[in-house]
Amino acid sequence: MHISDDEFGRAIEQVLDDLPERFARVLENVGIVVADEPNERELVTMSNPCGELLGLYEGIPITKRTTGCSGVMPGRHHPVQGTA
Repeated sequence: MHISDDEFGRAIEQVLDDLPERFARVLENVGIVVADEPNERELVTMSNPCGELLGLYEGIPITKRTTGCSGVMPGRHHPVQGTA
């Protein structure tokens, strides 16, 4: 299935708009960075590099954050559109 960049962007926005409040609240400080394909650095994080990467979170998981995490850069989620 192939969708345009605009359609993919709208789909991401719709998903974020439709999230239940309890999930949306914890994403307030998470950046969303859309990519066509994963880069080499992201691919090496996969347990099966021949598999398909649909998205990647980089940052400190909310369950691991403590008061010592103040001033830390926000997490980033990288949904991958895929061009193949």
